[in-house]
Amino acid sequence: ISNFQAKNLDDKVFEFNSSSTEITLKDPSGKVIDTFSPSSSRDGLVPDASGSWSRIPDGSDWYVVKTPSRESANYGIIKGNRTGLWVSQSSTPSVEKELDRFVKLGIGHIFLHEWCFKNYEHLMPAIFAKAERLGVTIHIWLQCFWWNDNKGVNGWRSPVIDSLQCYDQALFDDILGESRASKYVKAGAKGIHFDYIRYGGTAYKHDFPEKGITGIGSINEFLRQADERLRGINPDLILSAALMAEKNSERYYGQRPEDMGQVLDILIPMIYRHSSEIGPTTCRSLADHFATEGYPAECWAGTQTYDKNSASLSADNIYYDCHIYDGSQAKGVVLFRYGLGSLPSLLDLKLADQ
Repeated sequence: ISNFQAKNLDDKVFEFNSSSTEITLKDPSGKVIDTFSPSSSRDGLVPDASGSWSRIPDGSDWYVVKTPSRESANYGIIKGNRTGLWVSQSSTPSVEKELDRFVKLGIGHIFLHEWCFKNYEHLMPAIFAKAERLGVTIHIWLQCFWWNDNKGVNGWRSPVIDSLQCYDQALFDDILGESRASKYVKAGAKGIHFDYIRYGGTAYKHDFPEKGITGIGSINEFLRQADERLRGINPDLILSAALMAEKNSERYYGQRPEDMGQVLDILIPMIYRHSSEIGPTTCRSLADHFATEGYPAECWAGTQTYDKNSASLSADNIYYDCHIYDGSQAKGVVLFRYGLGSLPSLLDLKLADQ
């Protein structure tokens, strides 16, 4: 029994009526294969009327899910799921209907670009509601210090105002304020994901140490304010960021994992092995580096779904690339991106803590 809301011979839903009720599964010879009783449940949890008990993968501990899979093959979001998918805003109309498929493939986190609110805001309530039912976490993906808004504002926007030797508070307020990040949290996003939270290789050129202003410091100050403002709205909000997958590169990008990991829940180094032409050993080494340096934040490895020529990868290729991190210190993987490549089933990932 993997995802249970059992049915009796009269085709009626069987429900537990008391904590003393027990169900036993036996093979044809009468040998007991498995038993379950609410009285032995963890933490006293009880599913609501539309929910179910689940133990996915088979043989794991029992836990509560909000959506049973009665009359279909067992599927569901594994407890502690850390498999994600970046989704561009143009794919927003597909997200609601695709959530069921994502769940069956073992994908429990969707990083949806913030322009979903600009172009498809009317769809977001239904997306949030269905994600909640399925146990999928929706993160809104923000571009911070690089932007292309089709209004002439293209390229890098420095978080340091060099002429004044101070941090650009107006830029911070724009990203975190009521028209962007704060709005998304209030709308129901469970996570905020910061992309381009870095410089384009010039962080060291924005250092004014005599004023206490540095490129690295600007990233840290932005995250401090994000923590204060956004978790002031939702204390359980998940904060994550995309990082350049290079060691000892804070001089150029302003991203110091040991500082960022004190505020963020998840660091996602973009270990795009096909574009960078690196092998599995290097990928694991990079994941371990960010897991160690960024502690206590978790490291989820960003992996691409296309090759160096931007051609879609097969499901087998993507499956292999995700399993590179089995046994590493990475606790999750995030695929870039939906619409490129064939998504495989990732229910059998063996990452840290899964």
